[in-house]
Amino acid sequence: MQVSIAEKQIEAFISAAEDGGEDRWEVFSRHLYRPFRHVWEPWFITFGWCKPGSEQARAMVDSLNLQQCAEQLRRFRQDGAAGIICDTLGEAESFCPSGDNAGAFVLLGLGRTDGCVVFTGEGPALFLGVDTYPGGDHLPDLVAHEYNHVVRLSCREVAPGQVDEDAGLFAGLTVGDLTVMEGLAVAFPLCLRGEKVTRYAVSEAGFMDEGAVELCLESEQQIRREIHNVWGEPLSENLMLRFFASGSLTEGQEGEMPAKAGYFMGARLVQRLLDRGWDIGELTTAPTERFRPRGG
Repeated sequence: MQVSIAEKQIEAFISAAEDGGEDRWEVFSRHLYRPFRHVWEPWFITFGWCKPGSEQARAMVDSLNLQQCAEQLRRFRQDGAAGIICDTLGEAESFCPSGDNAGAFVLLGLGRTDGCVVFTGEGPALFLGVDTYPGGDHLPDLVAHEYNHVVRLSCREVAPGQVDEDAGLFAGLTVGDLTVMEGLAVAFPLCLRGEKVTRYAVSEAGFMDEGAVELCLESEQQIRREIHNVWGEPLSENLMLRFFASGSLTEGQEGEMPAKAGYFMGARLVQRLLDRGWDIGELTTAPTERFRPRGG
């Protein structure tokens, strides 16, 4: 996997933007957008919900706290984060190769994404933000999580990644696809560390606290049944919010979903196959239907 870490470009952008003598979007374009246009275009569409250069995109760049960005860049360098990223990717590739066209880009998350996957003309690429840098202790798991997404999505005949108001956040993905994708990415960092994937995997991977996992365990049959019933349905905004966002079940209200229930169920489905002897590398490229839960 080719890795591009834009430390110098970020530093130059911060320095020029702090001078304040030029439109900040123009400064951003010169130092970061144009050199990595093929990465930024899908990022703005998918995670900014806007076109590059639009009023919304400019507002995102204008709202950046430059002092905070500079501090995060200093932490990134002090922690040796570039080396951590490269080492983690090297280890991850030994578990499941990413392919010749895969790339990783360390840019700015513009306050929105610490790690994500964008869909360039060459396929899915790993994207990390320096301004949203989570710290050296959490970085390996974040890199491994997003790397697993890259490999998984590289296997799809049709890569999602364009905002489609009718098809949902990621055109071409079903509820089952995303459930499996997130479950694999939750389990993958644990497998890299040589740890057993348990029913608390989403907590051990940092996606939920143990109380939230207990809430999911109490509602597991309901979660399993509902995800089974919509397994093949294309993602919509409502389905994304119900199964993969913050959720609304906090005090056991009947009919509601625990927060990030899709992550929980995905990890449980992956755990079931790992317990049967499957390898995480094999599962990462396995068909979605292999993971489908039984209903209820």
